[in-house]
Amino acid sequence: MAIQSRSTLLVVAAASALALSGCVTVNPNRGGDEQTPPATTAPLQLDPTTPTEPTLESPTQAPPQSASVPPEVPAVWTDTLEQVSTGVVKISTGTCDGPGLLGSGFPVSDTLIVTNAHVVADAAAVTVGQAAATAEIIGYSEEADLALLRVAEPVEGHIFSWAEEPPRLGQDVSVLGYPLRGGLTSVQGVVSSPNARPEGFSDTARYVQTDAAVNPGNSGGPLVTIDGDVLGVVFAKGVAGSAGTPVEGTAYALSYQTAQSIIDDWATAPQSVPLVECPVVPGVPQPTGDVPLDVTVASDHESAAAVAQSLALHGDAINRSQYDAAFGLFTPSMQEQMEGVEVWREGLLTTYWQELAVLDVSGSGDTLTARTLVRTTQDAADGPDGQTCSILALDYTMVQDEQRGIWLINEVQEREDPRPC
Repeated sequence: MAIQSRSTLLVVAAASALALSGCVTVNPNRGGDEQTPPATTAPLQLDPTTPTEPTLESPTQAPPQSASVPPEVPAVWTDTLEQVSTGVVKISTGTCDGPGLLGSGFPVSDTLIVTNAHVVADAAAVTVGQAAATAEIIGYSEEADLALLRVAEPVEGHIFSWAEEPPRLGQDVSVLGYPLRGGLTSVQGVVSSPNARPEGFSDTARYVQTDAAVNPGNSGGPLVTIDGDVLGVVFAKGVAGSAGTPVEGTAYALSYQTAQSIIDDWATAPQSVPLVECPVVPGVPQPTGDVPLDVTVASDHESAAAVAQSLALHGDAINRSQYDAAFGLFTPSMQEQMEGVEVWREGLLTTYWQELAVLDVSGSGDTLTARTLVRTTQDAADGPDGQTCSILALDYTMVQDEQRGIWLINEVQEREDPRPC
């Protein structure tokens, strides 16, 4: 579906830009030696931690009318959110220089995730959900600010359905997502305009305006009805004046009436969009194919998923020989301790992360400890005691970067000596 647009004074309300500004502005006009990665080995073995049928009291009683219909019980938000919130996912991206944007998304099948185009724009890596699954982009529209991601393994949780009736003025809605670098939130509001025409955007696309609060990180999340259906894809917060001052109580979503047909087309005929290829560093061997990283998270800590995504981006960057990006996930003090990326990457040139298991996350505030197991493969010359496959028991001290909104590695300690797989 072709969508035309003009310049806009809307501020993108969601991808938590990993930059000092903390948000992203969307321009709607924007439209070495080779080596073969080792084969993946067996997975890590982790330690586990009737109503009674009513009867007639008397044969003289009249039987109930079989055609009667019981009254409907009105839906309530607590019940709806308990069901649908399990499907909303956090999306993280990596660039050639380090962390990228944070946003939200929601599955429309067990392997297809909807989000905004600006969340994954210029990404060298994209991870989805608590398991930090690597995703590919199979649909992308700058004009619609819409993207469709595909993951290899089925996602867990609720699968969303599109609404079947147009939005109505005053209709109750909720914005779901991961705003302001935090956990999943739900903010209720109403449809303040079912056929919004935000200045500078397409005259053919349909938009929904809501007074529900939208903030950086909400981009790509669903605007849902009290029945749990997707009424729109959240993408922007209204602004006013030449300075672009955010307007509270004014936010926009691309209506399902426009989004659904685009997503259905991509699902039927995927249009693969390659991730950004980072420059090759002279003298650094490049992998000849993808090296998938399997991630599991056993911790129920509220920040476990975010910590796992940072570690997964770090490991994925190593697998792609993008050591600058992996190095960018260290704190400045850790980078200084490592004496720069050139020194740190020595001994890692043949190393691949095959599996990451986040066993536990502990702590509070802006400093956490992640207890992990990491399976790596490497040449014997780079492996501990000549190992070509190692299981590393590592404790990561993670510090939250408040300005960029991501967890960074501040310290790494070995709990025990590396053991062979």
